[in-house]
Amino acid sequence: ALLWTRGLALSAEEATALALGRPANAADLLEAAAAATPAWAAAAPLTPREMEIAALVAEGRSNKAIAGELVISPATVARHVANIMAKLGFRSRAQIAAWAAGRKVAVTAAPAGRGLPPR
Repeated sequence: ALLWTRGLALSAEEATALALGRPANAADLLEAAAAATPAWAAAAPLTPREMEIAALVAEGRSNKAIAGELVISPATVARHVANIMAKLGFRSRAQIAAWAAGRKVAVTAAPAGRGLPPR
């Protein structure tokens, strides 16, 4: 997501030159793009609930399974997943899983009274 954001900061001419491997100053172009990267892209401003859901997605759980564990509706889970994708610039659950795994995001223990008892 970070490289994608950096690429968006390039002009069409700069992006074309970089893609073709012909820029005289490729390092300068990437450095300029990095400087233009918004803070949110580096910080990943997910809410605690979104972090929890990202960790469960990384475990390979479906929306229905996540909803059952967190005692929320599958539609709410789907909305959280969509919000995570939008915030991080992702297009798939696999990208969320890779991102969460790379940051060692883990599901925290649910406070008393939350979640379903084990079966």
